[in-house]
Amino acid sequence: MRAAAPLLVLGLLVGCSLPGEPAADSAIVRGEWAFTGTQTAPQATLTGSLTIQTQTGDLITGSAGWDERDGFGVVRSAGGPVSGRVIGEQDVDFDIESDGVTRRHVGRIRADTMDGSWVQFGDGRTGSFRAVRARR
Repeated sequence: MRAAAPLLVLGLLVGCSLPGEPAADSAIVRGEWAFTGTQTAPQATLTGSLTIQTQTGDLITGSAGWDERDGFGVVRSAGGPVSGRVIGEQDVDFDIESDGVTRRHVGRIRADTMDGSWVQFGDGRTGSFRAVRARR
């Protein structure tokens, strides 16, 4: 019985994630991403970056920053903190807090690319986004 105790402890540890490590069934999204997108109305294009600084299990935090270019060529900078989660190997759901409003992003992960849609709470602005992992 005494010899079985270390095997039991090892068996319990194998299924556990270390603190600060992504969950085994979650895609790893930590790192730098080139961020682009569109806003439907009023029309605008978004160009910037997304940084996922921490990933603990399925939970992620980071920051984003982008320039918004409207239909007249006027550019406005925006961005802020990111928080959300990775859902399995294929989906991501995160919020960006910018200028006192929240933009919810929901997307699909394929290899080194996230594609999806976003909606801004409060005024209902919507759009699409793409984030491509920066090459190391």
